[in-house]
Amino acid sequence: MINKDELTVEHILLVMKALGKFHAVSFAMKDQKPHHFRKNVVKNLGEHFYRHGHNLDLARMINGAAMNVINSITDDDDDDLLEAVLKLYEREQYDMMVNCVDGNEAEPYSVVIHGDLWSKNTLFQCNDENVPEKVCFIDWQMCRYASPVLDILYFIFLNTTRELRGRNYNIYLKTYYQSLSRHLIRLGSDPVDVFPFSALHEQLQKFGKFALIQTSFLLPILMAEADLQSDNNNGSTELSDDTKNVLRDIALDIYKLGYI
Repeated sequence: MINKDELTVEHILLVMKALGKFHAVSFAMKDQKPHHFRKNVVKNLGEHFYRHGHNLDLARMINGAAMNVINSITDDDDDDLLEAVLKLYEREQYDMMVNCVDGNEAEPYSVVIHGDLWSKNTLFQCNDENVPEKVCFIDWQMCRYASPVLDILYFIFLNTTRELRGRNYNIYLKTYYQSLSRHLIRLGSDPVDVFPFSALHEQLQKFGKFALIQTSFLLPILMAEADLQSDNNNGSTELSDDTKNVLRDIALDIYKLGYI
């Protein structure tokens, strides 16, 4: 395992290649054996986290985490960003998350995704010069049937700095899609038919808000500033300036990408 602060462009590119390979299997099965895929794969995947009425404490925490983002947007030039964030939060965050992880909402492009892809769930093999050459994903308990972009958004926005995203975001997407396409062809399917590059961007536009909602809830916890079993159970917490800056950077990038 590696800490998020140790991730480099090479680590992220390896993850994007591995995600493309992983998602290609679902796309190929859907394309070539749709009945088998739905009967033996999709029907055996249930949503464990985001379900209406399933966990009211979790819903309160995620809805309350909106204040983590709002309280982080304090720059004088942030009026447009704040307006976009407040408009997004006119809906309950938890309801939006239920919608984002619903495989029916992403069809015909839903696949089996990892669902919890952050730095601690990736194992890297490095060469003698400490350059990563292989990656393995672990901890599959959040595996679900949903849009493939959720894995991409989760990993990139939860694990990278704004500097790493700004310089390389499109490269990450292209690397993912090239890997997906290469493995789809090897598996006997046409990537243009099953998941064209334009569809990748459409899915990002539709589900990009997932990244902001997820990080507003998880990032303070991962930075050891909130407790899942906190007494107030409302999701908001007193944040350090460092955490506020990271959340603002994420919100700003998602806004500039047109995801909110």
